Parts: sequence; C-alpha cells; structure tokens
Amino acid sequence: MKSAVAVVDAYGQAVQDVIARAEAAYENSTATYRRLVAAMAESGGTLPPDQTDELVAACQFLGVAPDRLAEDAAAVAEANRLNREIEEVQQRNTARLAPLPGLQAAHEAAQIEWLRVSEECQRQMKTAEDDAIAKRRAYESLLNSRNESTARRESDLLHIRDRNPHLFGPVSRDTLKHTLATRARYVR
Repeated sequence: MKSAVAVVDAYGQAVQDVIARAEAAYENSTATYRRLVAAMAESGGTLPPDQTDELVAACQFLGVAPDRLAEDAAAVAEANRLNREIEEVQQRNTARLAPLPGLQAAHEAAQIEWLRVSEECQRQMKTAEDDAIAKRRAYESLLNSRNESTARRESDLLHIRDRNPHLFGPVSRDTLKHTLATRARYVR
C-alpha cells in the first residue's frame, strides 16, 4: 500500500529547491563574470574560445549588454592600473625614507662623540659639533619632507568600485539590476 504524501509540503520543498538552484546559478554566473572580465582586462580584451563561451553565457544569464561588458573590462583594467600605481608610490615612499634610521643613528653617534671630545679640547669640540649639526639637518630635512600622495588614485579607485559594485564583491540581484540598468560613464 502506498503512503500518502503531504502535497503542500512537497510543493513548498520543490519551490525552495528551485529558489536555491536559482540563487546558486546567480552566484555562479556573477563569480564567472567577475573572473572572466578580470581575465579579459588583463589580456587586453581577448579570451580563449572556451572562456569566451563561458563569459557570453554568464552575460546572457545576468543580462549584461556588450557595451556594458566593454565598460566593465575597462573599469577593471583601470582599477588594476591604479592599484599598481598605488603600490609603486608606496614602494617609492618606503625607499625614500629608508635612510632615516641610519641618519638618526649617525646623529646620535655624533652627539656622543661631541660630548666626549668637548672634555679634551675646545677645537675638537667645535669640529664634532659642526658634524652633529650637519647630520641633524640632513635627518630633519628628510624627516620633514612630504610623502608622495596616493589620495587621488585612491579616490579614483573608490569611485570605480562604487560605480561597479558587481565587479568587486557580492551584490544582490536588485543592486546588479540597478547597476546594469544605469550606464556608468568610465571616468579616469
């Protein structure tokens, strides 16, 4: 004898299964889109045929128009460029300040020497004092110099991320739909 099935419960479970599959397909398509747009940006707009097919399928699933795909690839390329420039500026700033500990140590050593020789004679004290002053000036000159700013590049990168949230993190369907409906102008 066959047992009875709770139809409403079975139907509810079927609906939940469809929703879960749709959510998984959406998440998979957005992840695929981001990954392949990033690859496309790195390669200058080209992809191997199998990746092209995969990207086209993701675009069709998400409703991404060809001109939006081009804008997204350009935005990712620009974001990558800005990230590289920020890293280069930070490396230059770090390299520029590298002599500070040595200059500070030299200044401290010069002060110690100045105190030692001051007891021996006034002439030696004057020579060492001049050396300490010169090293202190070099230290303070470098210490008081300004770092190269990354503020504009960081602002440009934030602007790109704000205008293209679907490229840099999880987004809801509503956010993606709104982003895709609003054609973002590419601003450097």
